[in-house]
Amino acid sequence: MHQTKSIWTVLLIGLISACQQKREPDMLKTTTETFVDVSVEDDVFPPFDVPVSQASSIEQWLTGICREPGPKEPVTTYEVELFESTGQNSICLVGRHVSVHADATFNRIVFRPSDMYFKLPIQTYKDLDRTALLNKLSAELTAFTQTETFQQSYLSKAPALVFRANGKRIWPQ
Repeated sequence: MHQTKSIWTVLLIGLISACQQKREPDMLKTTTETFVDVSVEDDVFPPFDVPVSQASSIEQWLTGICREPGPKEPVTTYEVELFESTGQNSICLVGRHVSVHADATFNRIVFRPSDMYFKLPIQTYKDLDRTALLNKLSAELTAFTQTETFQQSYLSKAPALVFRANGKRIWPQ
């Protein structure tokens, strides 16, 4: 019992002396670093007052785009955007270039084909809910990438073709 008391006394004295020791100022330094990550992205706007392709199908619309001169600047990704509205849905195609400078990422639109907007035919898509619409559009875009027209066009030379509405990578698969 006396030995247990001695052990507790030694531990208590050690604890008290540890608490009374002054800490060196160097041990209390903290370093704070701040990182700022800036992302700048060009927006694509719905086709309110802009020309819209007169094509009757997505394949016909994309075929027309493939026949146009390609972009003058390098394209990192071609993106198909979906604009949904009550009366009429539309899609558009743009070419983007992503670059990183210091702490900033720039996602610029560098290519806009002359027929960049296509109004989806109401009769073809009218009875589809959003999930079915996205699936149908993804399937049609994927089918177009299998055509010779696409394979020989500048669109196939980009690292990616993405359908932004569902984030699906259409090309390459």
